[in-house]
Amino acid sequence: MTGTPPELKPTRELAEQLGGVLRGARYNTGGLMVALGGEITTSKLKAPVQDRRLGDEHLAQLARLFLLGVPVETETARRALVPADLDELTEAGLLHQEGGTVKGAIRVTPYAGLLLAHDSDSAEHLHSDIVTGVNQAAKTLASLTPREEVSTALDIGTGNGLQALLAAVHVDHVVATDVNVRALGFTELSATLSGLTNIEVRAGSLYEPVQGERFDLVVCNPPYVISPDTRFVYRDGGMRGDDMTKLVLTQMPEHLNEGGLAQMLGNWVHAEHEQWSAPAKRWLEGSGCDVLLLHHASVDPLNYAETWIKAAAATEPKDFPEALDRWTDHFAELGIERVASGAVTLRRRSAATNWAAELEMPRAPVAAAGDHVLRLLDAQDLLRDGGDEVLARQVFAPLAGHRIERVSVYSDEGYGEEASQLIPQGDAGMEVGVDDLALALMRRLDGERTLTEVEAGLASEIGAEPGTLLEAVLAAARSLYERGLMLRISDPGPPDDEPAT
Repeated sequence: MTGTPPELKPTRELAEQLGGVLRGARYNTGGLMVALGGEITTSKLKAPVQDRRLGDEHLAQLARLFLLGVPVETETARRALVPADLDELTEAGLLHQEGGTVKGAIRVTPYAGLLLAHDSDSAEHLHSDIVTGVNQAAKTLASLTPREEVSTALDIGTGNGLQALLAAVHVDHVVATDVNVRALGFTELSATLSGLTNIEVRAGSLYEPVQGERFDLVVCNPPYVISPDTRFVYRDGGMRGDDMTKLVLTQMPEHLNEGGLAQMLGNWVHAEHEQWSAPAKRWLEGSGCDVLLLHHASVDPLNYAETWIKAAAATEPKDFPEALDRWTDHFAELGIERVASGAVTLRRRSAATNWAAELEMPRAPVAAAGDHVLRLLDAQDLLRDGGDEVLARQVFAPLAGHRIERVSVYSDEGYGEEASQLIPQGDAGMEVGVDDLALALMRRLDGERTLTEVEAGLASEIGAEPGTLLEAVLAAARSLYERGLMLRISDPGPPDDEPAT
């Protein structure tokens, strides 16, 4: 462990004052991009360069303090922080004064209209209860979470509070739990900086603080890394193998209201020749929930160890071989052959026959993909409950903002055959190839005609009888729909002369 973390003890009034100062200076993604002349992501090596791009206005001084972590002359910082008092901020653990300069003791990152407070991620500030900033896993979970307006939400292992803050925008009351009391302090601070008042924090491990309670939405980015270490609270769950992911998943259903949704990320172990989804399906059998599994990748133990040792940025290069041996020896002892990473969506539906579906998610989701997840759930409901007759009478529309990319690779023999992909705006990380029939179908969806009527139009265009292409059209529609690439508008129901089932 390196560095001594500052104790966070700002009063609510002081945090409100600082939040007002930051928001008033346009300390947000757009404002900082303008001030820095480009991206706002930073690092120990980038910060000195970015510092030199900043001017002398108040936003520039606030960026130096809370984004870059570079020193600012004390009186200059004092003026930029008014009406918040510099000395009170120092006493509260948010600033550090030394000589005639002051530096930020924490970082504040703007994200999705929020202000997220957290520790510095640089190696010299690492400590066991470090609260990290916005990493890729946090972005993935945030993107995949549906944003329906509901009454209650639960964020398990809130960490820096990002998931709780995002939920608080569309949920009446949010409970955030964490075993790391420091994380709860940051969550409260971030909520106040962001002007949110509907988040309640509770200390305790996983579901302990919410025993017997149910919620409309549950989100969790747990310390799922399968590790021999217990060094970092945010990463190392301290359990054997994939027991952390299993524990979080198997206890989720009992904390969901009927119809409620849960979204989490996790890692789990599977055998070399075992389907990646098999362990999660076994764990959740009989849970009373529909299960949607999105698979990002499965890797061998060596690649897994390399990834997570490097990600922590806490191992000196000279110590890397020893750390690699320690991790791989641990995996060998546990008999681990492959480790899967992915996302799991649960929906509590106790009165129905539940389903479990699996799809590939080879890349990170794009933008707000929660609506895509809802379409995936809708598709599984319809396709599992009804056959082609039901699908044929559905009315679909194309997704607003989607695009179709056609690629043809050139070689010595000329251009190869074109391959097409349909990419929605805000998607769950899927890459879906489409053929000419699927493209023709997409171009004719209008939100008014059933698939049977669309097929009749296609058949007429080539001089064929209605129904000639129906089997192929329904197969293309099923493939697109089950991947959430068409929007179902309505189900007109069976024809008048066909009894409802």
